[in-house]
Amino acid sequence: MKRMIIDLSLLWLLSTSAFGKTNVILITVEALRADHLGTYGYEKLDTPAISRLAQNGIVFENVIVQAPLTLPSHATILTGTYPQYHGLQNVVGVLRESTPSLARWFSERGYETGAFVGSAALLSQWGLNRGFKTYDDHFSISVSRPIDFYLVKRRAGAVLDHALSWLREQKEKSHFLWIHFADPHVPYDPPEPFATEYCENPYDGEIAYVDSILDRLLGVLREDGLYDSSLIVLTSDHGVGLGEHGEESHGLFLYESCLRVPLILKLPEYHALSLEGVKNVRQTQQVRSVDIAPTIIQLLDESVPEAMQGKSLLLEMQKNSNKTDLPAYAESYYSRSKFGWSPLFSYSSGDMKFILSPDPELYNLKDDPKETKNLYDEQRALADEMERRLIEFQRSHTFPGSDRPKEPGLPDPKSKVQSYQKLMDAKSASREGKSEEVIQILSALGREEPENPAVHLMLGSEYLVLDHSLLAIQEFRESLRLLPGSYEPSINLALAYLRAGLPKRAEEILQNILRQNSLDFTAHHYHAISLAKQGRIEQAISEGKKAVEVRPVSASAHYNLGSFYIGDKQSQEAARCFLRALEINPDLVEARAGLVMAYLEMEDPDRALQQALRTVELAPDYSYGHFCLGQAYLARGRRDEAIQAFLKAKELDPQLEVPVF
Repeated sequence: MKRMIIDLSLLWLLSTSAFGKTNVILITVEALRADHLGTYGYEKLDTPAISRLAQNGIVFENVIVQAPLTLPSHATILTGTYPQYHGLQNVVGVLRESTPSLARWFSERGYETGAFVGSAALLSQWGLNRGFKTYDDHFSISVSRPIDFYLVKRRAGAVLDHALSWLREQKEKSHFLWIHFADPHVPYDPPEPFATEYCENPYDGEIAYVDSILDRLLGVLREDGLYDSSLIVLTSDHGVGLGEHGEESHGLFLYESCLRVPLILKLPEYHALSLEGVKNVRQTQQVRSVDIAPTIIQLLDESVPEAMQGKSLLLEMQKNSNKTDLPAYAESYYSRSKFGWSPLFSYSSGDMKFILSPDPELYNLKDDPKETKNLYDEQRALADEMERRLIEFQRSHTFPGSDRPKEPGLPDPKSKVQSYQKLMDAKSASREGKSEEVIQILSALGREEPENPAVHLMLGSEYLVLDHSLLAIQEFRESLRLLPGSYEPSINLALAYLRAGLPKRAEEILQNILRQNSLDFTAHHYHAISLAKQGRIEQAISEGKKAVEVRPVSASAHYNLGSFYIGDKQSQEAARCFLRALEINPDLVEARAGLVMAYLEMEDPDRALQQALRTVELAPDYSYGHFCLGQAYLARGRRDEAIQAFLKAKELDPQLEVPVF
């Protein structure tokens, strides 16, 4: 692949030529390091689909994200603004209302807009759905343990199935499609044959799997005649440490391993044909993910909205003739919001990169791409100048009135690598169900760092798994004391109060969360349960409806709403909710058992018995299912069979109260 040697003035003509409503497909691949793709020189992994796309487009070799976290980075990609402007600076939050939106821009111009995401980190409740007529975040999320909710993901193949179904409906319409593949994110678990082929490097296995799904997508686009006429953009939200600088995952540090990502633009064919050489070229100038949205808009011969803070890459290439880098700003508040350590900020320009932290860092990326030699003391004057530029850049790109206060004295994350690793070890043990090991690791770390909110949050979560609700409450409250108003300890504390039989205390917390974000599904879900546990059934129904409205594809939300209706003697409404829950998840036996009781209240014993038999067939060890079967048999007058069903229910759960004959 050759470097960018085309006449950039002609490329400028390309960008200003009128070509109507071009279809645009944005593909973001989670945690994809540029240096793990053959297109960027990696030799241990074959990604033919990405390579072919690169051969048909422009490859940007030096692309820096503005945050090494999924939600803030995607917000930057989709809005063309910096995290300190759009307001999403952590793993949760709400997109600032006045922020420009690429999807809204397309929608206002008559495009059909669809998004299909593979990670719960991108749930619609955070605001990225604005402007999308269809926002598909339809995957199962367990609300029993929300501490790791943003790690919930669905396979790229499932995401693509949904996206292609939508795309077929839009074939004759102009459309903007965003597809997000989450597979390369931890935990690494590629499907076969990639699991076997890449058993020693499952991260590469995940990338190879995603490439195979991309190949399928591009093949469908070609078959449907959409490939040549579409603008296709492929990028990532962040990289991953893979052990460099002591970071296995991402978010803690601002090193290149987590900031440098791929960016490939495949232009519509009828534009490429008007300019020889647009295909199979490279751009070496440093660019940023904040520039992607403005570039897409400018490629469509439109003016970039003034509120967007990024630059059109085509404009910059034309002005700079591929010689001048765009300064790249990045930030991470993850260490502050998660562990109580100092946030980090970086600023890179030319070959030099400065990282602002309690122990500042300066690197020459040309001579030291792995950032192993800190030049801060040797080149203090340059470091001071870059710090000044960073602070000025941050100030000028922050939303007015939203400046964060300075917090001197917080530990540098670099000094906490061992603590971070212990926390990651505890998290891995928790996923494997090793609660005793988790508690041992965290208790020891808690004695060393009693002011670390993550220790208390994770301990509380583990106690909750073990049904030690009072111990969980104690740990969540301590985490919240250290991080006042923080979302994760708050939502977990509410759950712990519910488990401990203190629904009123849970309600107070949940109401506060909902005042900050009225679209928070988990808060609505728990709030409805807290009301029901207080006997306020009408209010529980109202809140349950809100949960369903926020997340209509949640089987558990429909099930809970049905249960509330049962409590209010509205059996027909209950049956409707249970049936909807089963449409979404046919294996949700609790909904099927609820349907049995609804049919019995409706005096329809035949359908009740049919559902009861199906319930125990699906879940033979489900005690309440056998109880419902007994009730259905009784309604049919089959007393002996009812007795056997009740006896089975009692055998499975000695605490369950059953009729005595």
